[in-house]
Amino acid sequence: MRPSLAYIDANSGSYLIQVIAGVGLAALVAIKVFWRRVWGFVTRKKPQTTVESGPPREE
Repeated sequence: MRPSLAYIDANSGSYLIQVIAGVGLAALVAIKVFWRRVWGFVTRKKPQTTVESGPPREE
């Protein structure tokens, strides 16, 4: 087996951590937005029907 000559310096490691954190946070925000849409659809109330519709009449 040949030895690996790969080296990750401090800057590359820090960048990798930032990318992983950014992807994780973006995924959490996307899940939050999606969940609010789903929850809003599930809990949507039916519009109430009224006898009179339109602007109020002046008498």
